[in-house]
Amino acid sequence: MVFLGPDHKMDWTTDIPPFEIAFRTVFIYLFILLGLRLAGKRHMGELSPYSLVLILLVSEAAQNAMSGGDESLTGGLIGIGSLLLLNYLIGLFASKSRRIDRFVDGRATILINRGKILKENMRRERVGNYDLREVLRENGVISPSHVRLAMLEVDGNISIIKYDDLRSH
Repeated sequence: MVFLGPDHKMDWTTDIPPFEIAFRTVFIYLFILLGLRLAGKRHMGELSPYSLVLILLVSEAAQNAMSGGDESLTGGLIGIGSLLLLNYLIGLFASKSRRIDRFVDGRATILINRGKILKENMRRERVGNYDLREVLRENGVISPSHVRLAMLEVDGNISIIKYDDLRSH
């Protein structure tokens, strides 16, 4: 134990075995990642699911280690190290495997194809008609019939390709 002053001490010991801390960290990471993937793209914003999970859990693990409560500094460091390693490995595996990449980041979904709204895709991705119409208006589109392609991207944004854009190129 390192003493920093009369009322301050840094506790390097942990009551929980390091392997258990690492296992719990990995389990929670994967559980939250799965939950965020099930939540859908429109709710994710611009971060990929695994980046958001990393930010949330590193923050929580660091907070627990810094609070000086029941969490030790060693436990926090093991948790943060496990998260960073897991995030690195997921990124590495996702770059080498289309299947893992698709699970982690998902794929873009067609919402409008050749002027026709694909209602089943909108329902599956939980995109409301109002949300789609709002994006159309923001892109200067009056009617879906003026859209060649509208895609719900993996980051949750909707991109629009108008017929007029195709004619001008």
